[in-house]
Amino acid sequence: MVASGNLLDIEQERLADYRIFNLAGTHRAIGRSLGAATPLRIIPKRSPHEPDPDYAWACLRVIRQFHADLEAELAGFAEAKGVPFEELLPHISLNVTNGQVGQCSTLGYRTARGQVVVGRNYDFRYQQQLRYLIHTAPPGYAAHVGTNSGLVAGRYDGVNEHGLFASLHTVMTDRPAVVQAGIPFHLVVRIVLETCATAAEAVRLIRSMPLFHSFNYFVADRQEMYLVEAYPMRVQVSGGRANTLAVTNHYQHPDLQLLHGKRTLNHSRQRLVYLRQEADRHRGATDPFAATQDIMRDHTVGICGHLDGAATLWSAVCLPAEQRVAYALGAPCRNEYRDMPWPGEEWSTV
Repeated sequence: MVASGNLLDIEQERLADYRIFNLAGTHRAIGRSLGAATPLRIIPKRSPHEPDPDYAWACLRVIRQFHADLEAELAGFAEAKGVPFEELLPHISLNVTNGQVGQCSTLGYRTARGQVVVGRNYDFRYQQQLRYLIHTAPPGYAAHVGTNSGLVAGRYDGVNEHGLFASLHTVMTDRPAVVQAGIPFHLVVRIVLETCATAAEAVRLIRSMPLFHSFNYFVADRQEMYLVEAYPMRVQVSGGRANTLAVTNHYQHPDLQLLHGKRTLNHSRQRLVYLRQEADRHRGATDPFAATQDIMRDHTVGICGHLDGAATLWSAVCLPAEQRVAYALGAPCRNEYRDMPWPGEEWSTV
């Protein structure tokens, strides 16, 4: 394993709170378990205006329409912490921010055998110290394993028992003057993983959601891959039975590119080109699972990042057709990928 990164990068990874949770029971029980075991992440105020609790309550009413039980998980977390539910409202509205500069990469490609394989790196700031991998199987919902960084009930990427993989990528744009209440980005992935069985179903669900952040969402199953490019009140979808689908931190659809304003997003575009090239180069690999791990370790254009704001906090590789998923907790160039049990019954022995 190659050890890469500057000393600050290595130190922040060593000090980060990496943990794996296998949580059983209802959403309220899941919330209580996490509330008892993890700190309450404080959401900073990032605008000149005070956070609007009425907006957060309006968002919660929307969330109820798409997932009736996530509110119970938030309530369970608050109960375990001994704090009023209102203290978790910023986890719903995120104080209505534009988001922060981040760097994330997801690559899906079809192997020579026709199987879809996915590689995903999540990159962000050193200060994001809460880095959890969580398996849950609440009654009435799909079992899944996915990542969380302290936003209660949220997931950043993961796969469910049906073989549906989902991930998110921040996109920097100017925010509209008025934004309707809706689903925050981290709950989009969670709702998809718990309520959808296929990528096409996930796309239909995301398209029906009111979304108030600028994000790219990647969804894939055993057969198909989709890119959902989302801006408040505007969504574009591409993919399907494509051979390659790469996603980074800018809009690819021409109708959305003007929303970036004067931002060049050169690094995001370079990563996109590189991922597409590597998919073509590795399509015939005898072991696509291992080959995709190698792609995600790349430093040629910084797929694996080591600078604040672009530091790779974790990495995943998934082969849904073979029910295989592995996570590297930390930069994959210096941390081994660990095979995880497939979501569902196999986790009962972990």
